[in-house]
Amino acid sequence: MIAARNAIGGLTYKDISGSPYYSPGFINSIVYMKNGDSAALPLRYDLYQDEIEFRRNEQIFWLIKNDIRNIRYGSDRIIPEPIPEDPVKSAYFFVPEMGHYSLYIRKKIDFSPYVPPQAYADAVPDRFVGLPEEYYLKKEGEPAIRIKSKKVLSEILSENTPALDYLKKSKIRVNDDGDLLGLVRFLNNQ
Repeated sequence: MIAARNAIGGLTYKDISGSPYYSPGFINSIVYMKNGDSAALPLRYDLYQDEIEFRRNEQIFWLIKNDIRNIRYGSDRIIPEPIPEDPVKSAYFFVPEMGHYSLYIRKKIDFSPYVPPQAYADAVPDRFVGLPEEYYLKKEGEPAIRIKSKKVLSEILSENTPALDYLKKSKIRVNDDGDLLGLVRFLNNQ
């Protein structure tokens, strides 16, 4: 269930501006394993490495994604799933709504290296930079599909006339969790 956490390229997070973590501290959570076991652990989600950490004997370890069914991370639900664009790799997805249709949200942070001073600009230190969230729609029994545009969303729902009518009437923004959550709830209540 555990493995030692690797450092990033010899740098330690304390030398980098910003935070790679979803929350600053460890959050009381429950991990549900594929084998049926569960464990209550304080966890911390490292968005940069896409790893969920826990502490044991003052050492940091991370959960192995392939062994996990889902995680109750505070009040959030997190599920490890294959990345639709690269099915060989898995990632953690926040899942605010599950049912016949589910909304998956991938949160990410990137590392931006030091930029030396230039003629009219000060130096910029190593830093973590938040990236826009990625949204996916998952129909039960099918792989998740990334929602990049309203056109993609219409293609996903092309055989569902009430859903297409809902899309037209509600003016959904594909980068807004509230709008997408409303759509998924509509789909699950059909």
